Amino acid sequence: MHVSMSYKNASKLGLFILLIGVTLSAVAAWWVQRTNTQTIAQALQENTEQISANIINRMTLYQYGLRGVLGTIVAAGEHNISRAGFGRYSLIRDVDQEFPGARGFGFIRRVARADEVNFLTRVRQHSWPDFTIHQLGPNNGERYVIEYIEPVERNQASIGLDVASESHRKQAADAALLSGKVRLSAPITLVQAEGKTSQSFLILLPIYRTISVPKTETERLSAGYGWSFAPLVTNEVLAGLALNHKMTKLLLSDVTQASDPIPFLKLSMMPRHYPPITIK
Repeated sequence: MHVSMSYKNASKLGLFILLIGVTLSAVAAWWVQRTNTQTIAQALQENTEQISANIINRMTLYQYGLRGVLGTIVAAGEHNISRAGFGRYSLIRDVDQEFPGARGFGFIRRVARADEVNFLTRVRQHSWPDFTIHQLGPNNGERYVIEYIEPVERNQASIGLDVASESHRKQAADAALLSGKVRLSAPITLVQAEGKTSQSFLILLPIYRTISVPKTETERLSAGYGWSFAPLVTNEVLAGLALNHKMTKLLLSDVTQASDPIPFLKLSMMPRHYPPITIK
């Protein structure tokens, strides 16, 4: 009887020790997983902040190019800039080196429908003998015409494009004009990069006859006669930003309409059970 009771006590003790071991193992595993998760989350947060800062810095870089075009247009005069004059400005810039991701820099002019014939006559006489206006969709209102862009060789298809004939382009141009600030369009397909569907956008800076930005929207609408702009290709914009292709999932979206964000780049570069980094 004594032996039997000792055996039972030993069995209970062994089972108790086993349960303690299993519990400690589970707690240790949970702690390791929690620590790893926190480490990964911290690394992702740091990566997100770095990527965001890099992209913002690159967007700021493009503004220098836009202001350079603005200065050239204003210095020449609203109706005095020529193809040769704009081309000379481009010779002092190395677009690919200075502004990675920008296909070029150009000038968009507002052209009232009533002035369209006179505008075409002037441009053909002074700059482009075969200049025509072409559209992406019906536009019965004012034209926003790409008059100049350099380097012209890789942007030929965009010369004469009526930016107001496509909604995303027009909305961005109008927003820039009325705000007096640089604006980005929603995702678009560039006519000079048709293979990259909805992976590009325009960045625009308004140009006013008053040189400085007028105080009211009404005054801006009246004084604004065009925009300096650059077409940007998203994956080229992001090139060289030190993205870790093994540790990052990057999703870029236009959130102008917060209830209906428009994604225009998704790079999956890590296991799918980790959430993507979203830069708005």
